[in-house]
Amino acid sequence: MFAIFIFLMQWTILFLLKYRIGYIHAVFAFITFQSIAVYNLGNYEGNYTPFIIFTSGNFALLCGLFIGNQIFKRHTIILPARTISKKSQNKVVFFSVIVALLVAYHYAVGGIPLLSSNVVVERFNNTSSGLFGLPGRFNLFGTFFAFFLASMSYFYSRAMLSRSTFLLSGLLLFASLALAGNKGNVIQFIVAIMVLLPYSYTNANLVQLRDKIKVRYIIFATAGAIIFFVAVSMIHIKAGDATYSNVFEALEKRIMEVSGKAFYVAATNVIRTEGVGWGSYFINDISNFLGNFLGNGYAEFSTIELVSSYVTGRDINSGLFIVPVTITSHGYAMLEFGVLGPLFVSIPLGIFMSWLYFYPFRNNNITNSAISLYFQIMTFWIITKGSVGYYLPNMLIMAVIFYFILCIYNAYHEIARGKL
Repeated sequence: MFAIFIFLMQWTILFLLKYRIGYIHAVFAFITFQSIAVYNLGNYEGNYTPFIIFTSGNFALLCGLFIGNQIFKRHTIILPARTISKKSQNKVVFFSVIVALLVAYHYAVGGIPLLSSNVVVERFNNTSSGLFGLPGRFNLFGTFFAFFLASMSYFYSRAMLSRSTFLLSGLLLFASLALAGNKGNVIQFIVAIMVLLPYSYTNANLVQLRDKIKVRYIIFATAGAIIFFVAVSMIHIKAGDATYSNVFEALEKRIMEVSGKAFYVAATNVIRTEGVGWGSYFINDISNFLGNFLGNGYAEFSTIELVSSYVTGRDINSGLFIVPVTITSHGYAMLEFGVLGPLFVSIPLGIFMSWLYFYPFRNNNITNSAISLYFQIMTFWIITKGSVGYYLPNMLIMAVIFYFILCIYNAYHEIARGKL
């Protein structure tokens, strides 16, 4: 009963802050389920310390969101309905086509995990298509950016070209996520839609909506995500995944146990055995990322792999496949800075979340707005998964590449017009 009171208090505070339904609410939906799982594990073992640590991080996020709301809302200029040029519309098409071609190349060369006989392992292999893993990273992150770019173009203009690009980029994102073979991937599509929700308004006082994403669409998408989860879970079980005996057990354990187990283990076994990192975990993760990205390899394991070895009981040096786990940003902060880590890290993180939320309201450049939405989904993944050493460097590098591609188009357009 006390845990339910805590959850209700968190959501009441969140709604009182009056952020429009968007990625912030998606973050809290995920960490609420993770909180439930952490509480259930603690209740079973009679140890509520991990739940208290996790909850402190949640309230610290709310504190940061409150501070950010006070700072950035006062300086936000709600822009009226805008229009975009034909050049900008064509730029969006150009980028979306490049992403589609690289996604097609990735699956053609690297194979389709959903159709693989070893889907349980192949779904995590994002570098199978080679070329330093760039096609795989375009498949992971470029599809989201293309969708956000096309969406902002459509919200700024009712042109048929913008509408068609918006729909096709959404279809590309959905197909890419589905073919990747992860059970919860389609939920990421729903999160992408939630990221867009606050910005589908057009007039200055934000009363009316233009072609708004209606609630019924979200309901249909959620139902589709559940169906997809059930279907892919059946594929995993048939492929030899012995973790669950049936689909319903998979769904129940995912919500009530699995989503919080990595954090619980990190808060009990890992921090007691490995100690507090004081920055060493992050430095090691960046070194690990650079080694893998440059193809040099790296002797040490990432933080996520380390925690996974404790969760699964699998020796990290065995050479066997290590399943990624979700320790959340609270778990990462705790490993780096101790039990008070989530409290101190989550406040500035909440302020950053607020800044990302308000930025598109005072910006009339579709590229900059799309980049802010891209960083919103990055923040969502970092908070809910905790893979800071993976998402942060990967997505920052890809953001630079995306921006470079768009600059190439701008330069080509100027040359074509004879201005250079």
